[in-house]
Amino acid sequence: MSIRWIAPLAIVTLLLTVSCTQQAGAGDAGDMVGLYPAVPFGAFLASVASASYRQYAGRPGARVRDQQAFDEMRSYLLARYHGARAVRSYTAADIMFDCLAQNGSSAPPPAGAPSIHTGSSASGAPAAQKGTCPDGSVPVRRTTLEELVRFPTLRQYLAKSPGGSGALPPT
Repeated sequence: MSIRWIAPLAIVTLLLTVSCTQQAGAGDAGDMVGLYPAVPFGAFLASVASASYRQYAGRPGARVRDQQAFDEMRSYLLARYHGARAVRSYTAADIMFDCLAQNGSSAPPPAGAPSIHTGSSASGAPAAQKGTCPDGSVPVRRTTLEELVRFPTLRQYLAKSPGGSGALPPT
């Protein structure tokens, strides 16, 4: 390698390292885990309530059939989250999660369910910084209109397979 490339290569490497480090550590732990900020649950619900077919129909990848199919998708999400209260929201692996309050339910988790660490980690960092939920809440992956409109209808989104038969694909 020529000596004239060493300095520019070192600068580029340094800039990339600093950039990646700043992104990974940016943000408040309550609002951000990973690289993308968590949209607060209330803001998410407000955006669903005010969403229109015209806003989503022309987006890349949107396959929603028509206004009626969109309205059904929007109503589904509003009903799904009706009465839900998010204690906090976070992203993990670029997927949004909401810590939904269990509304006083003290039922134990099902047998074999993975435990969710809600205390402090071995390093002393609060569990919230690790993307876990506080006691009395459960992590629920957020379903969005952006996801739903990739399908022509809500029924097709909820189907177990592309044909809706529930059969496994051929091997």
